[in-house]
Formats: sequence, C-alpha cells, structure tokens
Amino acid sequence: MSNAADRSTRERAQFRGGMSRASECMAGSHSDWASPIDVRVQFDDPAKPACRDTTGPAVLVLAGGQGRRCGGRDKGWMRSGGEVLIERQLRLLRTQAWPVAISANRSLPRYRALGVTVFEDDMPDFAGPLAGIAAALRAGFGNPLQILPVDASEVPGPVMRALLATATAHGVPAFAVDAEGMQPLVSAWPRSTLAAIDEALAGSDRSVRGLLTRLDAIAVEFRDASFGNLNTPAQMNDRSATRSDRPC
Repeated sequence: MSNAADRSTRERAQFRGGMSRASECMAGSHSDWASPIDVRVQFDDPAKPACRDTTGPAVLVLAGGQGRRCGGRDKGWMRSGGEVLIERQLRLLRTQAWPVAISANRSLPRYRALGVTVFEDDMPDFAGPLAGIAAALRAGFGNPLQILPVDASEVPGPVMRALLATATAHGVPAFAVDAEGMQPLVSAWPRSTLAAIDEALAGSDRSVRGLLTRLDAIAVEFRDASFGNLNTPAQMNDRSATRSDRPC
C-alpha cells in the first residue's frame, strides 16, 4: 500500500465515531452512542466554489479571550513549536476553501494585517466566546459557523466537515467529543441559534457548555483524536515535543 493510501486509511479509521446529545454527554453517558458516522460523506466538498459564500459554512478562529492563564497576554500572538498561534491556525485552515475570520478584542491592527475579516465582540469587557460567535453570525458570516480556539492543537478537515454536516442536518449546534472529553469550543453553530446566544449573553450563564446543553446540541465523538487547547506557556513550550501538526 502506498504511503498516501495508508495515510488515508488511517484517517478514515481515526475519525469514525458516534453521535449523542449534549445532555447525555454532560451526564457522562458515553457507553451507548448512536450509530457510527462516516465523516467522509457528511458534507459537500469544501473545495467547491459555492462553499466560499458566507451563506454557507465558514470558520471563526476564537482569539478574543483574556489569556488569564497566560499572564493576561494575547494568546493569539504567543508562540508554540516555533510558530505564532494565530499564524499556525490560519496556515492549517488554508488547505480548506471555507471563508475564515478571527474573533478578537485587542491587537486588532495586527490581526487585520493577516488579511482576514476580524470580528470584535458587540459587548464590552471580554464577554466570552458566545459574544464572538454572536458578532460573526449577526454579520451574516457562516451558516453554519464552525468555531475553533486559536490554541486548538489540531482539528483536521474531516472533523469540521462532520460537525458542519451534523449542525446543518439537525438545526442545532454540533460539538466534538475527543479522547479527553467534551470540546465545546470545537463546534458548529447554525445561524438560527443567534437568538438563543443573545438570550444567554443577556443572562447569568454565558458559558458555551451551558448553552450547548440547553439547546440539546449534538455531540459527535472522535474516539482516537485529541483537540485539546494549549492553555499555559508551559503547554505551548511542550507542544512541539508532544504533538505534531496535521494539515486540515
């Protein structure tokens, strides 16, 4: 078997999983997932020109956090494995044809200089990821909208296609569950969820995890994958020794 064919076989095997609901995921009932899904056939080929329209799927890189575990630094501009995080994420996403934008609340000229759309939160004081999602959806960007943290380790294209397809088919958000558990920030959001996001932002619980549960979002399991974030400088320094970049 050729190297390319072997790699394709491994990828297909790795990204087969099951689906459940957010309420079951939160309760920890992972033992009885629904029928396996095959991510190879779950969404249109993203290389088709029609997918470049923001009325279709798009990707939002979340870089608008406070960076509390990084001493308040703008995480998007921190380095890991010798590469700036936002530049690395955009490099990986360039292998896909979906439109890409960034959610950010500081260093705006630097982010805009990267040549992609930048959405600022509609709310002050770092209101959290939901504010960034709302700003993008309100601007008509993405339907559904795939979100990724700027420090996500690696989220291959087949995973995003599965999440986007699931959100499209069911009309509710779809989020990843990897070997480490629920990954609420690796998720796809239909535009129809904007009202629910605004309601959450106006309330006391602005957590993405909480809203996914209230919307009874669909959990899509990827049993052998890990999309974990790099939350501290120590983790970023260690990434090159423990993880390898995978093109999307």
